[in-house]
Amino acid sequence: MDNKKGQEKLDKIEDENLSDEIVNNLEDAIEESTNSALIRQNKKHKRKVVIISLIIVVLIAILGIIFYILNNPRLIFTSAVNNMFNTLEENVRNVRDSNISSAGTIDEKYNNSISTFNNLSVSEENVTPIIKGVKTAFLEAISSEKIVGNDMTIKVNGRDVETNRVSLVINENNIDDVNDKFITNLKNNEDFLNAYSKISDYTKDEIEEKLNDLSPDNYISPLTISIYTTGITREFVKLEISREVNNTTSVINITKLSDNNYDYKVVKPNESLSGTITFNNNDIIISYSDYDNETVVNQGTLTVQRQY
Repeated sequence: MDNKKGQEKLDKIEDENLSDEIVNNLEDAIEESTNSALIRQNKKHKRKVVIISLIIVVLIAILGIIFYILNNPRLIFTSAVNNMFNTLEENVRNVRDSNISSAGTIDEKYNNSISTFNNLSVSEENVTPIIKGVKTAFLEAISSEKIVGNDMTIKVNGRDVETNRVSLVINENNIDDVNDKFITNLKNNEDFLNAYSKISDYTKDEIEEKLNDLSPDNYISPLTISIYTTGITREFVKLEISREVNNTTSVINITKLSDNNYDYKVVKPNESLSGTITFNNNDIIISYSDYDNETVVNQGTLTVQRQY
């Protein structure tokens, strides 16, 4: 009997020990599971931190690139030149032969120019390679030249417009190199030579000879080409080409007034020419006022019909 009671006590002790062991094992398992969960959570947190950091770095890099593009004078100038030539190409591609008419007074020299144009074989196939050829040659010619930029407020249609002005100066230090690159590029452009030959009476050899005649030997004074843009998209506002000779400045201005509507002005000593250029669906209308000092000598409009 005593042995039986002793065995029961022993079994009870073993059961209690076993329970304690189970409890301890469960506690260890829970602790290990908790630690594992914390480790996984920490790893996830670290991954999130790394991913967020990478995203921030990429965003900063993108913003840096955008800032560089938006504020780099060379890129602004090149982009604006591309846009100007593309706009020109888009608006003259549908011009056809013998379709300029005039109204008002017009000087004989302008009439001769109109007659010359109307005798040209003008078509989209011929005009597009010429515009693209000149654009490519110009951009190639100035590819290594210094371009500077600054902010400037100008008047457009009587209102102040905040703009960024980028300028290229061609002077005695770079005119030979710019001229040589420009001419060489055009002479090597078969599409340009073929197209120019088709709209004129010149052979390709004659065109190359005329290009060779574009010598900087008659250099007079520095020429400054300035382009004004506005906004984050650097929308074109104004093109200005100026030259100062003997303290007298000659300037050509083309200003965008609205979509497809431009103002132009050519100012020389004692004379000027001004007006507007409007690109409509069916025609291009050019108004002009030609001044000799303060006297209007010619005034009227030219209409260039477009065909679709």
